[in-house]
Amino acid sequence: MIRYGNTEDQAALKKIWSFCFDDEDAYIDAFFLAMYAGRHVLVAEENGVLMGASFFLPGKLYLSSEPDEPETSSGSENGRWQNIRYIYALAVYPRFRGKGIAAEILREAYRMYQAPLIAEPANEGLIGGFYARLGFQSAFFLQKIQVPIRQNSLQAAEIRPQTYEQTSHAFVPLQADTADVSRYCSIRKAHFKKHGFVSWPRNHIAFAIQEHRANGGGAFLAAGRGCEDILLYYQDGSRAVVTETTLPPQDAARVLAPYLPQTCASLEVCVEAGNSAWIAGVKDPVYKLTGMIYGMSPGYGYLNLSLD
Repeated sequence: MIRYGNTEDQAALKKIWSFCFDDEDAYIDAFFLAMYAGRHVLVAEENGVLMGASFFLPGKLYLSSEPDEPETSSGSENGRWQNIRYIYALAVYPRFRGKGIAAEILREAYRMYQAPLIAEPANEGLIGGFYARLGFQSAFFLQKIQVPIRQNSLQAAEIRPQTYEQTSHAFVPLQADTADVSRYCSIRKAHFKKHGFVSWPRNHIAFAIQEHRANGGGAFLAAGRGCEDILLYYQDGSRAVVTETTLPPQDAARVLAPYLPQTCASLEVCVEAGNSAWIAGVKDPVYKLTGMIYGMSPGYGYLNLSLD
């Protein structure tokens, strides 16, 4: 039987998550505190025994009536928003695997939520070996641009007077509170909204900011000369990763570099391919498949700030 989750399921859901994934208990607890809602999770059980489960987080996908054309500067829309569900933490206990339970959960999710499903395969083997077999199609691609830190650090002083207000800090830290999250969402939507853009609820954005801060990074706002930009990053050992920014990669690196610890040896800036003519077919090897969609024609879109 597949059913919606409820409050009483939380302990069992945390247990299967901890068993099946390599996430720390602190992350799992933080997720449940910020994101848990029974209507966003489906549970597979038999005779009261939980066999598998998955979260289906809500979001909205923007579909332009003219996919190759950007939105007008006046802000008028020539498309519509499509509700979607993002598959997260799909798990089945090993003793129940091989019975099609995960596939059944996904089929029921599409029926119960009446919305296309978006998945980020955890490894390449799941792309063709699982998701493609169920009818999922490639839809989102990612490029990670490597930018030298030392060179950017030397050039950092040059960009601040030219681009941003001459203050002691190029970036203002953003917190995971209502006002800062609203501001972040507004800038994010204004900059990235085009055909295939995935917009997340504010609690989703707040949780993403919170987790980036917990991993040595954070969210920042840069304002000056009539424009506002955002940047979100985290640290992974000696590597710093810019998950999302409205700045060009080189500019993002130049401004961020002086605020990174000296232990950082490399910087990566994530750039989604999007629905652009120059990436038609996405055959360029520098782009890696990061997301698939079920229940509608794929196109190419912007999926950053998913909880992969």
